[in-house]
Amino acid sequence: MGSGLQEYNQTQAICGNPLPAGLGPGSKLPEPVFTPATKNDSGHDENVSFSTMINALGPALADRLRTISVEVFQWANAKLLEKGFMILDTKFEFGIANDEVFLIDEVLTPDSSRFCRLSDYEKARLNNEAPPSLDKQVIRDYLETLDWDKSPPPPRIPDDMLKQTRERYKEIEEAILCIS
Repeated sequence: MGSGLQEYNQTQAICGNPLPAGLGPGSKLPEPVFTPATKNDSGHDENVSFSTMINALGPALADRLRTISVEVFQWANAKLLEKGFMILDTKFEFGIANDEVFLIDEVLTPDSSRFCRLSDYEKARLNNEAPPSLDKQVIRDYLETLDWDKSPPPPRIPDDMLKQTRERYKEIEEAILCIS
């Protein structure tokens, strides 16, 4: 289960954005939700509210980053829907120098986004399940089943799971490379 669903289950919101009741794994939201995060002192992503983002960056820059993020998501998702895939969620990492915004990390990869086949999504929704994803979520889900305290070194991932993950990455990579 992703951190967004965990937060929703506790608060009925994500990053301070109230969401409709009754959402479950893989539920489609009425519209994209901008969920800002920052790096905490330990170097991990920490979700924050948009008002926290405004306080840190100012309203104009916060609005600009939200607009860029939502527009890129909507454009890429529309292109992938044409190819039979959808983006479940994604992240963009930005930096700011001399009042200019820079993209500072990968975009629309299986490491920065969660993807699925549209046909799998539709089947999963009928059963109120999360659709099988074409990204690293399968590895995360496997690790959650283990008695591991998340301290180094990580457990060994079985070879068959690595093979499945490579195949999933390859499938979504081919679709992404066709976006124009």
